[in-house]
Amino acid sequence: EREQLVSVLTTLPPELGIVPCAMVVAFLAKRLGSLRLLQGMIPIAACMTAFGAVMRLVPQYWMVPILCLGFNCASLVANVPLKHLMVAAAPEGRVGETIATLGMLNQAFGFTANLVVAASTPILYAHIKKPLWIAYLVAGFLTLLGGIPVRRLAADDVRRIVASSPDDSYNTTASQEREGAVSISHVGPEAPDDNGTIACV
Repeated sequence: EREQLVSVLTTLPPELGIVPCAMVVAFLAKRLGSLRLLQGMIPIAACMTAFGAVMRLVPQYWMVPILCLGFNCASLVANVPLKHLMVAAAPEGRVGETIATLGMLNQAFGFTANLVVAASTPILYAHIKKPLWIAYLVAGFLTLLGGIPVRRLAADDVRRIVASSPDDSYNTTASQEREGAVSISHVGPEAPDDNGTIACV
């Protein structure tokens, strides 16, 4: 009975709760831009992942659906803003290949992580009682490291815009973006419109 209860708690509530969360993320992606949303969601996803360690302190059934919902929401980082950025930056005619590469990498890293957990768990049990909470903290830390290349991407984008800008007005806009006043959501090649501004994806 306990196994059935845990199985229900890990499937039904998170599957129902992820629907409004996905709608909120999609709305924010439209308002903020995928790159800015990705920058903001990475630390949030890291906290949600590391929050699994709380089960060590509060080993209650009601915590199970909350943690599983948090894990599902953390996965929205790859499913919404990251995929949108990859589609926008993919070479023409190679969008499917780009998405397939992302899926392949997700499976490969997931398989590697499972191997590491399976190999390290017996060692941890030999020295610590109930040590699985450590895996959540490590996973959260690794998720947080994903913000490093994203920040570098934003900085490189600003440098490229400044270097290729032909007029002072656009340099002013790029300077504001560098200071954080304007969100950076430029993906792919610049395409000047009739008014001399730059079209953003």
